[in-house]
Amino acid sequence: MTRLHVLHESGGQSPWLDNLRRDWLRNGEVARWVERGVRGITSNPAIFQKAFTATTAYEDQFRALVDRMLRAGVPAADDQRAGRDVGQPRECVR
Repeated sequence: MTRLHVLHESGGQSPWLDNLRRDWLRNGEVARWVERGVRGITSNPAIFQKAFTATTAYEDQFRALVDRMLRAGVPAADDQRAGRDVGQPRECVR
């Protein structure tokens, strides 16, 4: 029994892993943490961004998404944001 198991059994605490990463899901690291006593997993945008930029685990999916968007003629995110910013004042002056 690990210290994380003891923490849950005797203290009623549920240790969580706050670092979800795709490569950890694929290589078994998440499963090893669960075996050690982690009872849940969470993430947030900053942690996800770090996982997204610090590894190559998301490159194939991201590249495929960009390719589909380009083939469909969907503007880049910066172009979409700029379009909304340019169009919004029009709503204010109507």
